[in-house]
Amino acid sequence: MRRPLVVPLVLAGALALGSCSGNGPEGGGLPEVSSGFGEQPVLTFPESEAPEGLQVETLAEGDGAEVGEGEYIVADYIGQVWGAEAPFNDTWDIGYPIGFPLDGVIQGWSEGIPGSHVGDRLLLSIPSEMGYPQGNPQAGIEAGDTLVFVIDVLSVHPEGEWTSQADARDTGELANLPVTVEGPPGSPPSISVVEGSPEPEELSGTVVAEGDGETVGRRASSFSRGPRPDGMAPTAEAPGRPAFPRPCRSARADPSTPCPALRWVPA
Repeated sequence: MRRPLVVPLVLAGALALGSCSGNGPEGGGLPEVSSGFGEQPVLTFPESEAPEGLQVETLAEGDGAEVGEGEYIVADYIGQVWGAEAPFNDTWDIGYPIGFPLDGVIQGWSEGIPGSHVGDRLLLSIPSEMGYPQGNPQAGIEAGDTLVFVIDVLSVHPEGEWTSQADARDTGELANLPVTVEGPPGSPPSISVVEGSPEPEELSGTVVAEGDGETVGRRASSFSRGPRPDGMAPTAEAPGRPAFPRPCRSARADPSTPCPALRWVPA
């Protein structure tokens, strides 16, 4: 079974809006995307060459909060090299969405996603100079490759709202990890890898601090800043907010496992 690969979009790790940005694609059209918001997409590429410049198309419009520059978002997405047969990143394969601040990702994301809304499905075509100019061999990305992303915007959290719970309980697991984390729960952490630590061979997640907030669903994070995009009505268990039946982390997680206030995922 193929092991899912997580390619860091953050600049330190390796390194969206109306219809299309600019005046439309030059050099070729955009790929076709199967399925709708919340469903695993499949890309079908045209025979033409990749378009020039950053292209952003809204495939499905949500009515949630607007995403601002530099804000922290949670999203499901696939990333695929133009013309490749399979994605190099796919959160549907991983089993849970990913969160990150837009001031620490590749340029195509930081410029292409702001202005979108929670509930939007975006199609981004990103030229090499706004993605990985030097390539990313681990993901099969070569220098000069155009990258295509389909992004479902699940939630947005302005600066100051996306830190972990300040009184989250320390699980003691951090001492067993090859990283050091500076900053207490409730404040933005600073993470560094312990010198001489071996590179991880597979994706893993560790709960280092447990909060007492409500469970986050596998296919959606919190929609507290707007209604759930698929129109799910409030439930008796969570008046005014949707209840999600699946645990956070992954479909294979133990349902009794608390959702993490902070999760370390090796890049």
